[in-house]
Amino acid sequence: MKITVNFLGTLSRYTGAESIEVKLKDGARFGDLLDELNKRYGKKLPPKCWNKEKAEFIKPVSAIGSAGDLEARETPLAANEEIHILIPISGGTA
Repeated sequence: MKITVNFLGTLSRYTGAESIEVKLKDGARFGDLLDELNKRYGKKLPPKCWNKEKAEFIKPVSAIGSAGDLEARETPLAANEEIHILIPISGGTA
């Protein structure tokens, strides 16, 4: 199955790509995607964003799929799903 991953904001600078397609086995889960991202980008992502030992993003980095936030490695993914990975930024007016 194919998954599209969009790296938003500064994450695209770390990965060198704004969007990638990842092929995973049918019935893949979020953890399978994280393992693949670790193989491709684990060494490029800074420790403030990525836990290399656990192969997962560190808060405040968010992964958002069609059903909302992806947090648990056991969460099933849908074929042709599009996942957005971003670091939320705060701000406001003075």
